[in-house]
Amino acid sequence: MLRSFDEVFREVVPGFRSSAERAARDGWSSEIEAVYADPRHAQLEVLNDYRHQIQYELGWRGDRGRSFDRTILDSTVIFTTHGLVQNWFHPGGTRYWLHPRFEEWLQARNDLDYTAERLIRGRIRHETQFSWVLHDECAMADLLTIHPRETIDWAHKLIASVPNFKTLGMTARLEAFEAYRTDGGAVSFGEMLTIVAARYTEQDLITINPDLEPFGVNNSRHSSW
Repeated sequence: MLRSFDEVFREVVPGFRSSAERAARDGWSSEIEAVYADPRHAQLEVLNDYRHQIQYELGWRGDRGRSFDRTILDSTVIFTTHGLVQNWFHPGGTRYWLHPRFEEWLQARNDLDYTAERLIRGRIRHETQFSWVLHDECAMADLLTIHPRETIDWAHKLIASVPNFKTLGMTARLEAFEAYRTDGGAVSFGEMLTIVAARYTEQDLITINPDLEPFGVNNSRHSSW
């Protein structure tokens, strides 16, 4: 059973839920990085006990997982949540955290050692790639990312107004977001990041007219049906 960083962390801090905005306000790109920035953090032992157990079960051996038996991972059936597997493609997060070289990758990135960061990142992604994913009992939100046109337009205008927005760190993105949202709009920082990651184009636009299909569940302009 593969659990996310949030789920493991909640064992020691009940009710915890990662927040990109909270991490950015503290100067970090994620809650995971905030925890691992302090080697004396009270929860590191519990977190690393789980990591080391999973690493062994998936084929990593030796000092910091230098030896990796791919045949073990390839023959292992992993159970996890929809949310975790659907965000597996993102850089960082639980996927990187579970790998034995996570701390090395994080240190290289913080030191702006782009060559080392790129090499370690490549190895992490190669060794944590799933062969197959089987979804059970899918909801519509498991298959689609849906946002109203006006919300996407607002986010795209924000991105266009900030030079090199997509290469900015999380703290700089939050500063740009708050400076642009002078009207206190309804879009949250987390929702804006989701729109950026979705990379919407005009080809993704679908116009829904519930008047043409007057029957069904949640028959409105905000429905995915």
